Amino acid sequence: TGIREPRFAIFWRPQKRHTVPKTLVGNTPGERGTFFVFLGLILAGLALYLPTLQPTFTWYNSAEFSIAGLTLDVPHQPGYPLFTRLANLFVQIPFFADLPKRINLLSALAGILSGTMLGLWLRQQGVGALTAFAAGLWMLIFPTFWEMATQAEAYTLETLLLMIVLLYVDRLRRTDFTFFNGFFAGALSLLAIGHRPTMGLFLVGFLFILIAREGYHRFLSSRGLLGFCLGAVVGAVPIMDLFLRLQSPHRQLIDPLIGQGFDGFWKFFTAADFRKALG
Repeated sequence: TGIREPRFAIFWRPQKRHTVPKTLVGNTPGERGTFFVFLGLILAGLALYLPTLQPTFTWYNSAEFSIAGLTLDVPHQPGYPLFTRLANLFVQIPFFADLPKRINLLSALAGILSGTMLGLWLRQQGVGALTAFAAGLWMLIFPTFWEMATQAEAYTLETLLLMIVLLYVDRLRRTDFTFFNGFFAGALSLLAIGHRPTMGLFLVGFLFILIAREGYHRFLSSRGLLGFCLGAVVGAVPIMDLFLRLQSPHRQLIDPLIGQGFDGFWKFFTAADFRKALG
């Protein structure tokens, strides 16, 4: 047909340009079913997590994250600047008398949104409403996830960021790489990396899939790339915030000498000490 396939077609054969995936048009899930999935998972999550929300800090990292949220001190590597800033905002909201419980609420809401977005993403793939709802509910009721979602932990926020990435990758497949799309992609990428640097590995994988399926030419829009760079600057704000907090000599959760200067910050942020434990 004269259509040139992307270089990576050997790994993932792309759709031909004159055809459109059935899951994107013609077989698009109905709005009522999608709304049922969204509302059902939100209500199910609230019904599950609010009654079982831990009243204060518990085991593992819960106490450390609670203190970091209350004082904006820096917890263990890689510092989790986005979570601790959001936790500090939740502390200001007068929901519960016990301040750590307010931070537990942040984990719960992030967990609920994660399960909800899983259901919405499955709907975008053409999955039926009941199946998408069941998958999202399964995430919510999985014991380990449920436990992490009812105490001060960073895992549910991490899962939420991953689910937003999944939904946004689908959007990039269906729309042009505009300034807005580039800005959101840049901000989301740096927010995810700032939360946990290893998230960059997932982002590289998603980028590879996009290029393999769609080709790289459609992502060379000058406005899209400008938006991406500006969005990356905005998304990097928590990382810069972490750098400044690490320079304070009054920290108590970790040794104040750790993370000093750009070299110390890089070793802290990339968890260099953890890598030493691997030999």
